[in-house]
Amino acid sequence: MDRLRPIATMVCVLTALSACTPSKPHGPDMTMAQDDIRERLSDVITLDGFSHGLRRHRDGLEHYDEINISISLDSLKGRHLSLEKLVTDIGRICAHPKYAHLPIRIFIGAGDDDDQMYLYAILATAVRGRPNVALLTAYDSRNQLIVTVLHRDRGE
Repeated sequence: MDRLRPIATMVCVLTALSACTPSKPHGPDMTMAQDDIRERLSDVITLDGFSHGLRRHRDGLEHYDEINISISLDSLKGRHLSLEKLVTDIGRICAHPKYAHLPIRIFIGAGDDDDQMYLYAILATAVRGRPNVALLTAYDSRNQLIVTVLHRDRGE
């Protein structure tokens, strides 16, 4: 019985300490969603073998992340499967219900209309008409995708 007393005391102390620690908040964590989408996009772009840059902009209560993905002309003209996978992965991440509260704009820049429409068709299929995801096309000889995610601080 004397050997059980220290164990019982330790259990009581640990139980009391666990009651004093704050619990995990219930409800969506907006900061986590912001970091999560940026990290998920960056990870998938890297895993799919493409280079990209990330910039953060802040303007008062609004700030946004801009991810710029360079697409080689060979990959675009050859309609490589790796490019199709990349564009599909980006669309699926942006269309995930977890990010439905984030306004997302995907700029498709390519040197000719066929290339723009090719990328647009893949993205449109992947995002499935989500109202928070806007797809824009324009002539751009640099052949790039720019994903912009807008975050609004709630003042908390």
